Amino acid sequence: MPAKKKKKIAIGDIVNVQLGRTAWKARIVEDRGHFRIAGGRIYRVALLDDNLDEPMFTEVVESEITSPAR
Repeated sequence: MPAKKKKKIAIGDIVNVQLGRTAWKARIVEDRGHFRIAGGRIYRVALLDDNLDEPMFTEVVESEITSPAR
């Protein structure tokens, strides 16, 4: 039986999310699963910015997550 692949991204991870021309620091808050049969994985993220009173939430495709924030 083949071994299951480990997920690269986990809930609670801090990552960089590419939205348009802007890269945002974000926290993964929910794994929404795959979009359609051959689609990418969807994640709900909280955008983090010191200028915001509260985080903004959006959903992104895994390909929009550029790299883990350091």
